[in-house]
Amino acid sequence: MLEEAKVSVPIGIELICQKDSRVLTETDRKKILSACKNSKEDRIVITHGTYTMAETAAYLGPKIKNKTIVLTGSVIPFTGKGSDAMFNLGAAFSAVQLLDHGVYVLMNGKIFYWDNVRKDTKTKRFVEKKANPKKARQY
Repeated sequence: MLEEAKVSVPIGIELICQKDSRVLTETDRKKILSACKNSKEDRIVITHGTYTMAETAAYLGPKIKNKTIVLTGSVIPFTGKGSDAMFNLGAAFSAVQLLDHGVYVLMNGKIFYWDNVRKDTKTKRFVEKKANPKKARQY
């Protein structure tokens, strides 16, 4: 995907766990947290399954300081017709360069704070849990 998108910013890739997000465990989330904390980079994009992306963001949010982390994924896999994967990944690469330190979820053009996001299983979209006067920037 990164080659196809012709990403021109310097990147490093670290594989932590490749599994359906529905079966992620606390141990998996601890590995993600450790990788983020131990990264020399202060701007990180995490690709994540959408089923539990909000839960992982909520796990990382209160524990990450002085870094900008954007979690993103796709409702339709990259190889599927009409996939949102490439759009979300590109948006995440842009957002991580612009956002203040913190943990965010980015899906379908919207940026959410880690503590105010949930997946609406009926619409298959991410939405705010509650109206939030402290809005993340939206592009």
